[in-house]
Amino acid sequence: MVLNAVLVKRIYSRDGHRLPRGFRYSGQGMLDMETYLVQDDPVRAFDQLLDRIRSVGGEPQLAPGFMEHFRRRMRRGQRQSVPLRHVAWTTGAGSQDHVSGVAKETHKVDATRWASPLIKAGAEVQFDREADGRYRYAVHGVSYHLSVDELNARFVVENVSEGWEVVHEGLCVRFPDQAAALRARVEALGVDQWLDWEFQVDDLVETLLKPTGCVVAREQGCGKSRLALALILVSGVKHGLIVVESRLIEEMLKEIAQLPIAADQVKVIESAADLCDLRRINLISYERLRMPVDKAASHRVTYAHRLLRRIGLLVADEGERLANPTSDQSRALWQLSARRRFVLTGSPIPNYPRDAFGLIAFAGGDGTAAQPYGYRVGYLEQNWINSVEYAMRGVDRFRDDFVVLEWVTWEFAESLQDGAKREVPKIGNLHRYRAMLAPHIKRRLVAEPEVSRYIKIEPPEFEVETVKWDRGHLAAYLRAADEFAEWYRSSRDDKKACNLVTILARIRAVHFAANYPQFGMDGIEYIGG
Repeated sequence: MVLNAVLVKRIYSRDGHRLPRGFRYSGQGMLDMETYLVQDDPVRAFDQLLDRIRSVGGEPQLAPGFMEHFRRRMRRGQRQSVPLRHVAWTTGAGSQDHVSGVAKETHKVDATRWASPLIKAGAEVQFDREADGRYRYAVHGVSYHLSVDELNARFVVENVSEGWEVVHEGLCVRFPDQAAALRARVEALGVDQWLDWEFQVDDLVETLLKPTGCVVAREQGCGKSRLALALILVSGVKHGLIVVESRLIEEMLKEIAQLPIAADQVKVIESAADLCDLRRINLISYERLRMPVDKAASHRVTYAHRLLRRIGLLVADEGERLANPTSDQSRALWQLSARRRFVLTGSPIPNYPRDAFGLIAFAGGDGTAAQPYGYRVGYLEQNWINSVEYAMRGVDRFRDDFVVLEWVTWEFAESLQDGAKREVPKIGNLHRYRAMLAPHIKRRLVAEPEVSRYIKIEPPEFEVETVKWDRGHLAAYLRAADEFAEWYRSSRDDKKACNLVTILARIRAVHFAANYPQFGMDGIEYIGG
């Protein structure tokens, strides 16, 4: 009776709507703790579950210490959802709370509405910045909102200045007592003696304030290796693990040798015997982590499998490989089930907006109150406490919100990785995308004021040299270009779809004929010595 009252009814996927894996009953959201943590008042929402149980004659009994655990999860979730400190260079709107702008051209307030009001070219409009970073303005008494980029695109913004602006103050400002305690621990351990740039200690304290972990996206030269070591030492875990490319293990050992870290605290995992002798700081390569421990005994028991739930804090270097959660390296990292996870990378979004999905799901949470876009589960919403009948898969919601596609196959829609598609390198909702990344990615650029005090990189100087064509080279290039143009026109006249691989190969031939003629291409005579 009680179970029926909670689960309510059986639910099924429909045409055009696919339920997340494992969703079978409309009320099962009430049995997920994250459903309560995402509510405005989690304790009151949890009381609704207890009231429902009592209404059908049940008597709920909570395990000793459950409410203390519940409130601790609330505090951890709140801290995980706070944006990390972020400084950005602004060249227009975004540097002031109140700005005025002159419309560049006549345009609709809302391009999606046929009867939307018009703003004529030259009209002056006043804008007020909201707490979420968008700008609010009024037309005929109705309020509208624009992102910073939309405002700069539509209006010539006045009374603004360019420069570095603090977008988010970060966790050290939000939780000063916890930050002070961590900073005292850093000093007590002497970590500040070798992590001696001020921004490095600030980043160490702020990232450790994240209960689950985060992505540390630093440009080269900001000290990722030392940060990885400091995270393990200051966190106080029994076993920490740093995963790097095999070619970087020697470099990491050389870095450790320069620091006051005892040799007996460091272990490089190179064999099955090393798994029985873990130290405070353990190093392993990606290749070995996904490798079977003993192929003769089992191909499925890998080093990651043997390290399952034995790692208190995991640091994944060059973590952009997590952009593909289905790869062997990503699966090995997930299989570790480390309590805290930090990803170090210089390129958190190497190609498309969807590349960040795997990183934040790994480090920030997979379908949690702090990171609701679940890769393996659904997109967490407040209405799950009432019913999950219309719950969306996290992959589907992420695709709808941020990925711009012209067409896509079902295979790609399944995981955002495999399958054919035509993807536009554009962010679907820039404002929401930034808000989604803010709590989980700690970005550091060399040009930031806090970093540039320690790292000086002179701007590059460019000098253009005009080189005259060699007659033979020019003839070879024109021949290759003419052949490509003739082939393309004939292909279009045949009204047949041109194979993309063939097009790219022929464009490559023209490119090489212009820049690298000595390479030699089929059908083009060899040019060079």
